[in-house]
Amino acid sequence: MTRGTPTQARRRAAIACFAAGTPLGFGVLSILVRQDYNWDLLNYHYYNPFAWLHGRYGVDLDAAMSPGGHLNPLLHLPLYLAIDALPPRLTGFLIGAAQGLNAILLFAIARLALPAMPAARRDLAAMALGLLGTLAAGNLGEIGTMFGDNVLSLPALAGLLVLLAQVGRLAHGSWRSSVAIAAGAGALLGLAAGLKPTTWIHAVGMGLACLALPAPPRRRIGVAAAMSAGVFVGCAITGGFWMATLWQRYGNPIFPFFNDWFGSPWAAADPHLSLRYLPRTWLDVATLAFRYPLDAKLVGEIRFVELRIPLLYALGWATLLAAAWRAARGSLAGMARADSGRSAMLLAWLAGSYVAWASMFAIYRYLIGLEMLAPLGLVLLLDRLGLGGRRLAGVAAALFLGVLATMRFGGWGHVPWSAHHFDVEPPALADPSRTIVVLPGIEPTAFVVPFFPPEMRFIRISRWILESPAPPTGLERLAYDAVAQHRGPIFALFRASEREVAAKALGLRGLRLAPDGCRRLVVRAEMHRPDGLAFCTVER
Repeated sequence: MTRGTPTQARRRAAIACFAAGTPLGFGVLSILVRQDYNWDLLNYHYYNPFAWLHGRYGVDLDAAMSPGGHLNPLLHLPLYLAIDALPPRLTGFLIGAAQGLNAILLFAIARLALPAMPAARRDLAAMALGLLGTLAAGNLGEIGTMFGDNVLSLPALAGLLVLLAQVGRLAHGSWRSSVAIAAGAGALLGLAAGLKPTTWIHAVGMGLACLALPAPPRRRIGVAAAMSAGVFVGCAITGGFWMATLWQRYGNPIFPFFNDWFGSPWAAADPHLSLRYLPRTWLDVATLAFRYPLDAKLVGEIRFVELRIPLLYALGWATLLAAAWRAARGSLAGMARADSGRSAMLLAWLAGSYVAWASMFAIYRYLIGLEMLAPLGLVLLLDRLGLGGRRLAGVAAALFLGVLATMRFGGWGHVPWSAHHFDVEPPALADPSRTIVVLPGIEPTAFVVPFFPPEMRFIRISRWILESPAPPTGLERLAYDAVAQHRGPIFALFRASEREVAAKALGLRGLRLAPDGCRRLVVRAEMHRPDGLAFCTVER
């Protein structure tokens, strides 16, 4: 058919509706799940950009608990500005709409990587895979939140899209053009990694994708090297300033992480990673995909059920075994369709990202980018196993229906919509300039700091384990000294349920709660919670 036929016009209209409808739909979904109120939001998502913009470092001491309080504030700067300037529902809608953009990138990637089929069917399949990719437990659990995993997936997926779209130029174009394309793709991923280092797992996947390029080995290595350089440049753009700040302040550019290597006196000499999730042996790594569906707490704090990655993992091994069997028999016929190398590159991206995730973090929400690409990966693996046409469509549809039927997603904390995201009403204080507020609990409270007079200081005196025999870190000693030398009014801020823990932490510093000196801090967004924030007068 010639360009501009009714069939092509309908295809373009369908794609336009999909591109407009998915962000809109996820924006509406974000409103339906109610206002975000998760632990990290209360600890550092809102506080970190505030502290950076208002010069609070050195004024407050560990107000947002480590390690979150030392993460790059640039990631959550848009959230902070939106919370301060926009109604909460509009903020939630915009976050959801941004997360819905993943479906468009998944659609574009699927159009490039799917096996050969008529154009109209390819568009329909790509839209279905784009939607299926976003209807996943990890992604749905983060809709409307700003953990960043399904927002930073956008540049990560965009980098993969660039590689797949430019396979011909990468493999056969001039060295200059292939290096520029690969570096640009890497830079997109690097922008995300500079904001949140857990995105680095996809750098491993992208490196393997470059090595799977249908080109001579020298070209593959050159493309992979250019991509890696691009990742570092992108990371430097968004994260370099913060790494320099941490180095200057603490002697560790990724403080407090891997402080067992850097040896900064300001933090304990340990890696500060969630070691409880990391597999202990390679056998644990190899079997993790089959174990966490039985116990989601192996890979995170919330309960969920999501089978697409275990299915992808199992099919990946089946495909490798089938290829080995056919190679031993001297025939690989039927194992792969003509796809210009895109299928192999995408599967390599999935494999590399998964192995890096299971080896380095094993926390499920860091894997959302792979989770969203899993339906496409399943189709490509079925194609490589020799299924085609209606058989491929039927088996894939059965797998997807099973995944959706068994899927259960959890939440990270939501409250009913309020007039302001927090709506904190601080108490009247006689002398704010001479007042400090100590934080003796281990529940997040830093989100209220921006609502108090700017001349006040907030100082954490709690430890995760109060009776820990470990000596105080440099930051803890700095906080203890600041409290000991203070001669003005002192208040304590903590959750009401933490009163016993708070009293212990205060006692270790020679302080105590004044009799009848506690009142509830007014936070209208959580007035329905029985466990409110206590604001108490403290005596020496």
